[in-house]
Amino acid sequence: MRGWRRLVVAGVAVQVGLMLLHRPGEERNKAGELKTFVSKPSQQQQQQQQGNKNENKSAVPRSALARQYAMLTRLGQPPRALSASQVFAYERRKARYHAMAWFRRSRRLLERCERAKALRRSEIADEVANFTEEELDDLSKVRWFVVSDRKDFSGFVREELLELGLCEAPLNESHARLDFYVGEQFESENGPSWARRIYDLVASENASVGAIDGLMAGFGSKESYANLFWYCKELSKEMHDRRVLCPAAWLPAFNVFGDENRRSVGFRTGRITASDVPHFKGLYDLVRGARPPTWWIVKPQKGTFLSQGMHLSQLAKADVNSEASLLDWISANVVEPSCRERYDPHKCDRRLVTFQIYVHKPALFHGRKFDVRLWFAMTSVDPLRVFLLRHGYPKVSSRAYVPRDLDDQCVHIKMLLDPECNVTTRQFKDAFPFGFPRSTASPVFFQGLEFPGLRESAPSSYNPREMSRSSYRTDRRRPRDWPVKEQFWSRRVWPSIEAAVSRVVMLARSKLAAASAQNGPRSSRSSSRKAAAAFRVFSLLSPDVTLDDKGRVYVEEINTNGLMMGTHANLGGSGNLFFDDSYVKSLLQIVGADAYPNASAYQANLDRAIDAFCDKTEEEEEEESLHCSSLERDELARAVHEEAHAGNHWYRVYPPIACFERADLDRCKLASDQTTRAWPNQATFSASDLRAVRETPLDIIVRRFLATTDTELIHGVPQVPGHARWPPREFDATSSI
Repeated sequence: MRGWRRLVVAGVAVQVGLMLLHRPGEERNKAGELKTFVSKPSQQQQQQQQGNKNENKSAVPRSALARQYAMLTRLGQPPRALSASQVFAYERRKARYHAMAWFRRSRRLLERCERAKALRRSEIADEVANFTEEELDDLSKVRWFVVSDRKDFSGFVREELLELGLCEAPLNESHARLDFYVGEQFESENGPSWARRIYDLVASENASVGAIDGLMAGFGSKESYANLFWYCKELSKEMHDRRVLCPAAWLPAFNVFGDENRRSVGFRTGRITASDVPHFKGLYDLVRGARPPTWWIVKPQKGTFLSQGMHLSQLAKADVNSEASLLDWISANVVEPSCRERYDPHKCDRRLVTFQIYVHKPALFHGRKFDVRLWFAMTSVDPLRVFLLRHGYPKVSSRAYVPRDLDDQCVHIKMLLDPECNVTTRQFKDAFPFGFPRSTASPVFFQGLEFPGLRESAPSSYNPREMSRSSYRTDRRRPRDWPVKEQFWSRRVWPSIEAAVSRVVMLARSKLAAASAQNGPRSSRSSSRKAAAAFRVFSLLSPDVTLDDKGRVYVEEINTNGLMMGTHANLGGSGNLFFDDSYVKSLLQIVGADAYPNASAYQANLDRAIDAFCDKTEEEEEEESLHCSSLERDELARAVHEEAHAGNHWYRVYPPIACFERADLDRCKLASDQTTRAWPNQATFSASDLRAVRETPLDIIVRRFLATTDTELIHGVPQVPGHARWPPREFDATSSI
């Protein structure tokens, strides 16, 4: 028996050895080296492989966004669909690969920065002699940056700047030089203590500072954004020409300026008076004319995070019978009602607060209320230029929407796994059958999107050419009705977002320019006027947008300190609710963090285009004395550099991207001014809008250049506005799908 066993074991060993030596699909040459053997594919497989090669599509989705797209469309999937575990395993492998590659590259970059610091500290000729000419030339081009201390800026934003080749500037050195700053606004309560020193440190021609004077007072805080609403009310009352810039759908809001002292144990405070509520007379007339009841959200203006201290209050008909009853209602709702039973310093300390009307009939995502966090960048104040990230992040509430239960903040206020809602990540994700949408560009978002106020149904056979602008399908039983919802979003919702964001900036631009002239780097208060005149300012802003049940857009507030969601691209992001697909990196390149490295490739074309435009302008506009000065030429070039480095995910909304015909595509339409051609589904601005913004000479010449010059022919980067328009969804002049 033992002999038979030995014989069987030996036979199995021989078979295993033969399998290892000659596996199916592999051959070995005479030298014993392994060479790959691939069976000849069929004609159909050859065509499929050639098509995939031409379209440059990987068998595995390259990002979480592409994976969500492929899950519903089967676009980019391999012949055998991947399971969720396989996709996550792929993302983890990719994350590890990028992490190791970034680790190796970061070591080289950090070594370069250390050499640059040593060179900057070298004051003795013998020490400088230790560097070769090539090293001196390379190190002299190093750009120096500094970020604020907040975790997102000091974390992955700092990593992105290092990856772009910038070096972190040591501010504690007397000879420190600065080329780039990004972080919190200098005027905010969390602004860096060393902020104003930056004006004295900036010394390079292409330096950029991510702070705009007057932004907080213009619209960048809850208080100033509420004041902007009343400014528009005054413009409308006076029939002022600037009233056209006021958004058609604006949430009424008012501020309450009571004492900021800690409430006593008995919660006894002085009563709110009319003098504590700016525009109280107008507020009383406003609420008296509204149909009661109305719902208001109360927001502390500062000193809180994670929505702490925010709560809802209902304004009943009895509360507006008189001015005294309205003041009583305001006094009773300045702090959260739960403070009468339990004291919490984060919620119950008396603060300056803002009341804002609450959209109590909202659009829903799988039966839950949601807001959308957007990002846009002001890259210049004069001339005004605004860029928008072409998709947003949905912030979904922790619990299903119940309109009558105003006390449950996890339904109405607290979004995205707020700790107080006691909901785990798994419980949160399990509520969504197709997964959580990491972006409004994902079909997963549109699959769960609901507008209860829209009752019209789309045609049974979906045809974008036959679908009216107001058509919308509410039947959630169809597994793939998301294209209809996406078309509604791209045609109705997103242009409204473009217009709302742009008009707020246009309305406040004159105040920003005045504040910059008084307090900014070019004012008399700056101790380094020569350096100040060289650098530029920009700002990253993050509006929160809500939609009602009919798809109307309301901008709730515009944050100047909104967290930049996502992770550093080289550190992966597998399993995160949000994913940064080079959005931050592209933003930094738009504002010139790395001094526009691709500019040399198209500089000759750009110079010829500017020369042609300026020659034509000088001939046609002699009576207006519009000539291209060196400053104007620099601004024209800067506008082209920005769009050439914007990447796939950012695009300019003001001045809007002009549409130029191509031989293979008829896509343009006349804009509202009847002179330029605009893209379909794009927010445009009329002549009255341009008059209301009080255009400067720089505004006019840059806008005309961008409207009449096909800049895509200069740098070769496609310029397409709109929501989520990138491969695999190409624009086809009919829909964005």
